[in-house]
Amino acid sequence: MSCGMECEGDRGDSLSVEGTELRTLTDLDIGRWRVTTGSGSPHVFDLRTDGTSTVARLPRQVSQISDRDLIADLRRDGDTLPLVGIRNLTVGEDGIFYLRVRTDGVVTLRHTTTVISIKPLEVS
Repeated sequence: MSCGMECEGDRGDSLSVEGTELRTLTDLDIGRWRVTTGSGSPHVFDLRTDGTSTVARLPRQVSQISDRDLIADLRRDGDTLPLVGIRNLTVGEDGIFYLRVRTDGVVTLRHTTTVISIKPLEVS
């Protein structure tokens, strides 16, 4: 992209949506959240008011998924990374958010498969 960002993702087709705790997650939803996507990839969002929000994409927790979903290993999977902002995290829609994957400060746009669930996590 010409704006100094790069794009990466594991975009795929929609799956059915069931059993969510929250329909949409925004930058204003302070706390820890587990967002699971259609590819089976769980993301943990730790949203804070002090500008230090983070996200981590964890290893997939499914044994079999639909052939319609693209499974991709992404750079720094499992690492907790600085979250710049959430563009869209809504159940039933593809997820889009901005984070810092690279060490040179360039912002990365991450585009996920369909968001299946958004659930609060207990504070540890």
